[in-house]
Formats: sequence, C-alpha cells, structure tokens
Amino acid sequence: KKLESLVTVDRPIRIHWTGCPNSCGQVQAADIGIMGAPAKKEIDGKNMAVPGCKIFVGGKIGEDGHLSLEPVKTGIPLEEEDLIPVLIDILKSEFGAVEKSKRGGFRNFIQRKILRRKD
Repeated sequence: KKLESLVTVDRPIRIHWTGCPNSCGQVQAADIGIMGAPAKKEIDGKNMAVPGCKIFVGGKIGEDGHLSLEPVKTGIPLEEEDLIPVLIDILKSEFGAVEKSKRGGFRNFIQRKILRRKD
C-alpha cells in the first residue's frame, strides 16, 4: 500500500515476499522478489546487523517464463526508510513507474500514452 501511495505503474507488478531461504515464496518468479537476508545499518555510529533482504527483479511466469536467479540488491535493511526508496528506484528504472506527485494530471497522462504508443 505504501508503494501504491507513492508511485504508479501502467501495469500490475507482481511482488513476492519470503523469509524462507528455500524460496517458498517463489521470489525468483516475481517481477520483484524480496527474500529475507542479513543486512547492516549504521546505528549510533556503529555498523549493526539488522533484519534485511535480497531483491530479485525480472522473473516471469507463463509460456516465456524464466527465473531471476541473481539478486540485483543485497543487504537492504527492512526498515521502511531504507527499503521503500530502493523499491521505488527499481519500479522507476525497470517498470516505468512515475511518482504520483510528478504525474501532472490528465494532460501528462495523455501525453505519456501517446508517446508510449509511438515507441
């Protein structure tokens, strides 16, 4: 819900989450897969171990399916302040997401749709 309030994407994005190292949540088959993993974060001037994750991008299901076997990001802390910006960057760079405050209303929506069709 937090991501949906900050960005918009022109198609549904499948995000899978698992804490299981055996990939019970099938993170490698997701558009974005988040798997629990160790992370470090500076807290009070010290580098501390914190709950974190690996992020996989680009898995596909169906006839042309394939798995995203290597994470694109590792050691990302699970705190919202750390994880959400990373996910927004991925959504913008890989899936064409646009920040909601930067969409610019109906006129820009039409321009994006027309420009996208010409590509």
